[in-house]
Amino acid sequence: METNGNHRYRKFKNAAMNVLSVGCAVLVISPLGFILFYLLRQGVQALSWEFFTKLPAPVGQTGGGMADGLRDFSSRLIGMGKKVSGWRRSSGGWKKSARRH
Repeated sequence: METNGNHRYRKFKNAAMNVLSVGCAVLVISPLGFILFYLLRQGVQALSWEFFTKLPAPVGQTGGGMADGLRDFSSRLIGMGKKVSGWRRSSGGWKKSARRH
């Protein structure tokens, strides 16, 4: 059976370690938060509709957009989702394949 003093000491030690853990987590994550805030603050000004819909510029030219990258990313994401969910392409279109165990 535990004594009352031992129980109080363990509760104090638990609370101190919780405070220390949260403090260390904040200390580690705060620089990442500052970097993210700085990038968002500086980068939002550069975003425009043309940036997302324009094709990339040739090497050496300024400007250009992300249309190819966004199209490729979205098609791969949809393809992976269909693969994971079990959809397959057949002669009649997309069909749900039978699950094999």
